[in-house]
Amino acid sequence: SLTYCMSEGDHLFFVEHNPHASTSILFIHGFLATHLEYNEVIPHLLGDNDDYHLILVDANGHGGSSNLSPYTVQCSAENVATIIRMKAKNGRAHLVGLSMGGFITLEVSRRYPDLVSSAFVTGAAPFEGAFKWMASHPSIVWYMMNSMITYMPEGLYWWLARMRGMHRFDDLHAAMKLNLRWDVLRDVYTSILHVGWDDIAAINVRTLAIAASLDDDVGSVRRMGPLLRGGDGGHPASKAVLLKGAIHTWDLQHPDLFARAVKAWIRNEELPSQFEEL
Repeated sequence: SLTYCMSEGDHLFFVEHNPHASTSILFIHGFLATHLEYNEVIPHLLGDNDDYHLILVDANGHGGSSNLSPYTVQCSAENVATIIRMKAKNGRAHLVGLSMGGFITLEVSRRYPDLVSSAFVTGAAPFEGAFKWMASHPSIVWYMMNSMITYMPEGLYWWLARMRGMHRFDDLHAAMKLNLRWDVLRDVYTSILHVGWDDIAAINVRTLAIAASLDDDVGSVRRMGPLLRGGDGGHPASKAVLLKGAIHTWDLQHPDLFARAVKAWIRNEELPSQFEEL
């Protein structure tokens, strides 16, 4: 069930940078990835003037947390909350989540607003239309993912990645192959279907919802804006924005811009000019 999560003293695998800094930012990766997804973003947040404590987790069923089940976004959210209580400065963190990590971020923000200073969510909006249909048929997603990750010749895979503007990431690609397991895929997609519009309306953390124009469901992200601002809770400064020319995993496409956007959001400053409000 979605409510039952194992908690036998095991916690999520995580990596820390700059643990003496006073402000914590916790990063949650997308489906199949691991904390390695943010490898090119992190250096931009460890510059001379940036005093950030960075925590990067591996979600349930992924990488160093591959033994933690169930693999639902709801159980990952419970485990992320535990890491924030354990490791974040003053027991609070700014959360950054992409795709599956975005859904986990939304869940933590809704359940434990006292743990979340702000939320930065990209490529994660309640599933509608084709996205909803796909998630309701995980065996089709399984077939597609296998074709791409397990069976596609390496050369073709990297050529396609390059065409989409992604940097080469061999260690992440190797981790993705290991993370592609049927029960993980089924749990993740089935559990994301349970994140609905009422859940978005119940979030009262200052939240940025981003749609990458080339891949994401822009309409659903647009709909999140007013719900995040108003809704049952809501935060007046929350917003939904569009990033033009960006792919779903734009952290691998524009790591520098990704870091700048995160910094702007957590400092409550104007976002880089590439973003337009929806």
